[in-house]
Amino acid sequence: MSESVELPIQAPGTVFRFPAGTMRGTLSLAGLLLALMPLDVLACATCSLREPESAVRSALLVVGLMLTPFLVVGVGLWAVRRAGREDGA
Repeated sequence: MSESVELPIQAPGTVFRFPAGTMRGTLSLAGLLLALMPLDVLACATCSLREPESAVRSALLVVGLMLTPFLVVGVGLWAVRRAGREDGA
């Protein structure tokens, strides 16, 4: 026969705490493993498996990412010049 475990009855608003040393090591180990595990592990196989990108597509992506700040600054300068012309006219 298995022994029954009685949980203590607590007053409303109190916080249940594990007795010292019972679950602390297990919970911290589980938390550490979850924190170190990459999220790709939790994804299903059809979501995580895909063919690698081609070299041309990767190069275009890198060039696009490098040119994006210049484009944003250029659009900002154009907007400032246009707003200056409209205010002065």
